[in-house]
Amino acid sequence: MPQGGLLAAILFPVFASAREKARQTACASNEKQIGIALMQYTQDYDECYPLGDVNYRGQGWAGQLFPYVKSVQAFNCPSDPTIAGGRTPRSRMA
Repeated sequence: MPQGGLLAAILFPVFASAREKARQTACASNEKQIGIALMQYTQDYDECYPLGDVNYRGQGWAGQLFPYVKSVQAFNCPSDPTIAGGRTPRSRMA
Protein backbone atom coordinates (compact mmCIF):
# COMPACT_ATOMS: atom_id res chain seq x y z
CA MET A 1 0.00 0.00 0.00
CA PRO A 2 2.76 2.54 -0.60
CA GLN A 3 0.57 4.17 -3.22
CA GLY A 4 -2.14 4.92 -0.64
CA GLY A 5 0.40 6.74 1.52
CA LEU A 6 1.64 8.70 -1.46
CA LEU A 7 -1.90 9.66 -2.42
CA ALA A 8 -2.62 10.77 1.14
CA ALA A 9 0.59 12.82 1.20
CA ILE A 10 -0.47 14.57 -1.99
CA LEU A 11 -4.08 15.18 -0.98
CA PHE A 12 -3.57 16.21 2.66
CA PRO A 13 -2.31 19.74 1.84
CA VAL A 14 -5.15 20.14 -0.67
CA PHE A 15 -7.75 19.25 1.95
CA ALA A 16 -6.10 21.52 4.53
CA SER A 17 -6.13 24.38 2.03
CA ALA A 18 -9.80 23.77 1.20
CA ARG A 19 -10.67 23.68 4.91
CA GLU A 20 -8.92 27.02 5.53
CA LYS A 21 -10.65 28.56 2.50
CA ALA A 22 -14.01 27.45 3.93
CA ARG A 23 -13.09 29.08 7.26
CA GLN A 24 -12.19 32.32 5.46
CA THR A 25 -15.53 32.28 3.67
CA ALA A 26 -17.39 31.73 6.95
CA CYS A 27 -15.46 34.59 8.57
CA ALA A 28 -16.29 36.94 5.67
CA SER A 29 -19.96 35.97 5.98
CA ASN A 30 -19.88 36.71 9.73
CA GLU A 31 -18.30 40.11 9.08
CA LYS A 32 -20.99 40.90 6.52
CA GLN A 33 -23.73 39.97 9.02
CA ILE A 34 -22.19 42.22 11.66
CA GLY A 35 -21.88 45.06 9.13
CA ILE A 36 -25.53 44.74 8.12
CA ALA A 37 -26.54 44.59 11.80
CA LEU A 38 -24.56 47.77 12.44
CA MET A 39 -26.33 49.53 9.58
CA GLN A 40 -29.74 48.40 10.86
CA TYR A 41 -28.90 49.52 14.38
CA THR A 42 -27.84 52.98 13.23
CA GLN A 43 -31.05 53.34 11.19
CA ASP A 44 -33.17 52.41 14.21
CA TYR A 45 -31.30 54.72 16.61
CA ASP A 46 -31.19 57.98 14.61
CA GLU A 47 -27.81 57.38 12.98
CA CYS A 48 -26.06 56.73 16.33
CA TYR A 49 -23.59 53.88 16.63
CA PRO A 50 -23.76 51.39 19.51
CA LEU A 51 -21.75 52.33 22.55
CA GLY A 52 -18.74 50.26 23.49
CA ASP A 53 -19.52 50.77 27.17
CA VAL A 54 -19.74 47.42 28.92
CA ASN A 55 -22.17 48.87 31.47
CA TYR A 56 -24.82 49.25 28.79
CA ARG A 57 -26.87 46.07 29.23
CA GLY A 58 -23.63 44.46 30.37
CA GLN A 59 -22.54 43.37 26.91
CA GLY A 60 -21.00 46.33 25.06
CA TRP A 61 -21.57 46.96 21.37
CA ALA A 62 -21.93 43.27 20.50
CA GLY A 63 -24.83 42.92 22.94
CA GLN A 64 -26.53 45.88 21.33
CA LEU A 65 -26.15 44.35 17.85
CA PHE A 66 -27.26 40.87 18.91
CA PRO A 67 -30.99 41.44 18.21
CA TYR A 68 -30.05 42.16 14.60
CA VAL A 69 -27.62 39.24 14.20
CA LYS A 70 -29.44 36.61 16.33
CA SER A 71 -26.47 34.25 16.40
CA VAL A 72 -23.56 34.24 18.82
CA GLN A 73 -21.54 32.33 16.21
CA ALA A 74 -21.43 35.44 14.01
CA PHE A 75 -19.08 37.00 16.57
CA ASN A 76 -16.65 34.04 16.48
CA CYS A 77 -13.94 33.50 13.90
CA PRO A 78 -13.78 29.85 12.83
CA SER A 79 -9.96 30.03 12.61
CA ASP A 80 -9.52 31.49 16.10
CA PRO A 81 -8.11 28.84 18.45
CA THR A 82 -9.33 30.65 21.58
CA ILE A 83 -12.77 30.58 23.12
CA ALA A 84 -14.75 33.37 24.76
CA GLY A 85 -12.76 35.26 27.36
CA GLY A 86 -9.44 34.67 25.60
CA ARG A 87 -8.91 31.23 27.15
CA THR A 88 -7.38 28.45 25.13
CA PRO A 89 -9.40 25.21 24.86
CA ARG A 90 -7.88 22.30 26.75
CA SER A 91 -7.41 20.31 23.55
CA ARG A 92 -4.99 22.96 22.26
CA MET A 93 -3.06 23.40 25.48
CA ALA A 94 0.29 21.65 25.51
